[in-house]
Amino acid sequence: EILKLLRRQTGSIPTVLNLILQHHPVAAGEASSGKTVPVVHFPESAARLLAQAARLPSIALEPEAAQSVFGLNPLAAKRVIAEQHRSDAAWLSPAEVVKICSAYRLPHLTTYVASTAAEAQTLALRIGAPVALKAFGEEIIHKTELGAVRLGVAPLEVAAAATAMAAHLRIQKVSWEGFMVQPMAPHGIELFAGIAHDPQFGPVLAVGAGGITVELFHDVQLCVLPVSRARLGTVVKALKISPLLEGYRGLPACDREQFVDLLERLAALALDFTEIAEVDCNPIIATPTGPIIVDARMRLDQKPIRSGTPQPAS
Repeated sequence: EILKLLRRQTGSIPTVLNLILQHHPVAAGEASSGKTVPVVHFPESAARLLAQAARLPSIALEPEAAQSVFGLNPLAAKRVIAEQHRSDAAWLSPAEVVKICSAYRLPHLTTYVASTAAEAQTLALRIGAPVALKAFGEEIIHKTELGAVRLGVAPLEVAAAATAMAAHLRIQKVSWEGFMVQPMAPHGIELFAGIAHDPQFGPVLAVGAGGITVELFHDVQLCVLPVSRARLGTVVKALKISPLLEGYRGLPACDREQFVDLLERLAALALDFTEIAEVDCNPIIATPTGPIIVDARMRLDQKPIRSGTPQPAS
């Protein structure tokens, strides 16, 4: 009854319900409209939640109905995740990330994985053109700052470049697990997309300008999942970088609809597998022929939370 009253009085105003009870079994409530209202234990938690919404006016606090996305293969993704759970590791390996991207038709740049410098060079020779060489491991998040990425490396120079990269990481006392070898990505506009699980809102999709400037310009839009395709289109148009996608000052226009397709599939992945606690696709190169994910990381949560259901603050 309280939730119904809140809905009638507040309409679309962001609302948080603070129940001060000794026993608090309610995780979230649904008004008659079926929309979820976050329920928290303490006034401080409610204040923090509303303050976050005020700081991020672009966030869509009302989950929307998502359209069905066809052509996905959740069983293939489930096999990868089940195998990873048995290994008790948090971060998926690059090969596993590519498999999940393939299962959900998320276009990913061809990626080969090598455990040694010599193997990396063999893979580069197979590509037969300058490559991107990257070291990977759980401690390697920002590759550029750590010197864990080299671009445009000639195939015959890959072994030496990988050996030097490994030595540089050892000096910094950063552990690494292997190397990724990729053909050079096409030119285009750098974007990013990611998933995180907010303790109040549930799964949240982030979209913004990507590359090494992602944390500099803070050109980011957020929306709570599930989300409609129309809302995703609005989110992309709201980005400051959006004019570049439309062909700014003679630049070729990028395929915006295919980027929205990518976001739709990423949202479907997050809703299908709540054990995927974090996804970071950066950069995504938007081109006239469609977007392609150049780098992606995925982290598993051993105790998946219920999709779309805000959790009580503790």
